[in-house]
Amino acid sequence: WGTMPLPSYKGKKATELAGNDIVLFKSASSDKQKGAWAFMKYLLSEKETSKWAQLTGYVPLRKSAVKSADFKKYLSANPTSQAAVDSLGFGFQSTAFIGFSEYRNDLLNAVDAMLTKHEKPDQALKTLQGQTETIIKTNK
Repeated sequence: WGTMPLPSYKGKKATELAGNDIVLFKSASSDKQKGAWAFMKYLLSEKETSKWAQLTGYVPLRKSAVKSADFKKYLSANPTSQAAVDSLGFGFQSTAFIGFSEYRNDLLNAVDAMLTKHEKPDQALKTLQGQTETIIKTNK
């Protein structure tokens, strides 16, 4: 199997960037904040983020790691991983809003309904629109 570029609309490419978050909580104790910061610096180092990406299938968290000899060697041995790297230049993050996680679940359910349950797109999207309007109204 392999990979191919994602479809584009009128020549405009877009790839939604998503994944896990790494955060440091203001409410944490000073010791926990120091430990979290030490771990963040470790994970974000070029060497470790390259290693992490190779072991998890994510892309490195730093551009310098993507360009590193170690990660380029990995891409040579795993060419299907190149597609994710190539799409970074077209990346965007969804705009989050109150109720976004509910909306996201409904969106994924709509896509699932169209792809696996053969629901007509106009019906699935009409349902999604109603669900989304309810989410927005109830989360003001």
